[in-house]
Amino acid sequence: MRKILYNKSGEELNILGRQISNDSSFEVPQQKWLDLAADIREQGQVYSWINSGDIVVNDGTRNLTSSRGLRWCENLDSIEVSNNGVFEIEKFNKINFQGNIIVGIDGDELNVDAAGQSNVGNIFSLDMIHNGTFLNEYGDVGENIKISESPHIIPFNCKLIGITFSNSNSGVDVDLELWKAEKNDDANKEKILTWEVRNARTGYKKNITNVFLNAGDKLALYGNDKGGNSVDVNIVLYFKIINDNNNEEFTENFSGDF
Repeated sequence: MRKILYNKSGEELNILGRQISNDSSFEVPQQKWLDLAADIREQGQVYSWINSGDIVVNDGTRNLTSSRGLRWCENLDSIEVSNNGVFEIEKFNKINFQGNIIVGIDGDELNVDAAGQSNVGNIFSLDMIHNGTFLNEYGDVGENIKISESPHIIPFNCKLIGITFSNSNSGVDVDLELWKAEKNDDANKEKILTWEVRNARTGYKKNITNVFLNAGDKLALYGNDKGGNSVDVNIVLYFKIINDNNNEEFTENFSGDF
């Protein structure tokens, strides 16, 4: 999947931090896809240029209309066709099943044997907050609700794709540790990610690889202080669904805290 933006405005444009001269193109790198999607959803500057025709979107094979270009840029993934003519779902944001028709993000229709609707490819987030000093302890999920005792529960098979951090202090040094306990497993708790935040008040992390979670996994986040105490912390975890069973229901008695 490619996202190529052609400047047809008649003047130089600053597109996602890059100066692009008239009649030149800019292929948006994958690390900028979230920024591009956010601009389209919020009807920002790039949205306005595509909508007016000042920017023409190309998917690597063809120029798209303004409406299709906006949908192409908003979605983080795509549906592609293999060389042998067999439709393969490689990456996608959301699939709408209409009888035995699957409608791709650019409006193309593919015949499939399926019905219903899938959440696969959608992004969801979980929040972790902490009032006061966040010093060598687990965070909260609400006022005086410890995430170590009432952890987040993951409802989908998914992968972690981003984290944001903010607090009211400047110059903070903290290791944010994400811990997991698997479904039906109280005894084994595993640290699956450490983000070393240094000399900062806010930040985000998107270069995350191989952090996959299953439906029913329990999550908690620990702040390992490294100096300059973080205070009044707001952390958001972003996940992308890779498998979904809409009809599944599950409960358990989680007997051990983090």
